[in-house]
Amino acid sequence: MPEYWPVFDPDVPAVMGEDYVDLAMFDAPPFPDIFIDAGQAPLEAYIGLSEAEFNDINQAMPEHMRRPYNPERDGPWFPPEAMLALCAAIRTALLEQPELFTGWPDMAQHTEERLDETERVFKRAVEHGVAFRISVST
Repeated sequence: MPEYWPVFDPDVPAVMGEDYVDLAMFDAPPFPDIFIDAGQAPLEAYIGLSEAEFNDINQAMPEHMRRPYNPERDGPWFPPEAMLALCAAIRTALLEQPELFTGWPDMAQHTEERLDETERVFKRAVEHGVAFRISVST
């Protein structure tokens, strides 16, 4: 399963601190529907590539399909409040629709733990005034 982790601009080490945040879980059911039902974009909307990551992918494509890197399209940055809004949507669903969190044993507890970590990091991102995007590795 790929890892989805936040990248911040500017890179302020204090934002991540000692926390490790893998957001991949939030890209699988039931989370995309929770986000959409709350009027938010799904997690995949926040994925972006650095120019180096884009160039690696671009070089692997047939030449006729290659194109130049466009930072606004390929590597956009988002305010950390957007991720906090996704977290709020999940917290609301945990309270109002607990039946959504039965996909595996202790899913609700695991979700709450991931939310705690994610909110802690993104609150620090707000405090430091940094933007984010999500990077994906396989």
